[in-house]
Amino acid sequence: MQNPAENSEAAQAIAAAVAQIELAVREVQSPVAELSQLIDQMSTGLGGLRSDRRRVADPDVVAVFPDAFDRAVDKLQKQINGSITQLQFYDRLVQHLQHIQDFLSGTAGELAGRSSSDPQQADFWNGLRDRFRTRLISNAQRQLLDAMLPPPHGADITSEQARNELAAQGSVELF
Repeated sequence: MQNPAENSEAAQAIAAAVAQIELAVREVQSPVAELSQLIDQMSTGLGGLRSDRRRVADPDVVAVFPDAFDRAVDKLQKQINGSITQLQFYDRLVQHLQHIQDFLSGTAGELAGRSSSDPQQADFWNGLRDRFRTRLISNAQRQLLDAMLPPPHGADITSEQARNELAAQGSVELF
């Protein structure tokens, strides 16, 4: 068992990690908000270009097929819509990091005030772990947690398997 000084140091290390996560999230919020606003402005601008454009000099001629301009505007509109979809992954990242922050904060608090003779210690840790697991947003994240911090009944996957299978690029669940 660790002594109180070791618990305090561990709690401080975890608190420092939580602070770094919070800082990283805070630092990207403004640029992402600006990016979102720029994408919205571009989308609005494309709609304006489409509606303001004069098709032909003769108002009696009806254009049935899109010309190069229409195709270019449509392509840009699809790219902007794709950008909006990709911004959802940022939102997912922020949610995930918030859950990690909450878990680490609870862990740091427990370590800082922990008594080695507390019989409810295992219940606290299992409850903290279960709350964190419940808040994770994908099966891949839950399986990785189970591998790295196994539940009381044990994990179905080893940490090495989890890293190889779940942390690989492209293992994202769509939401």
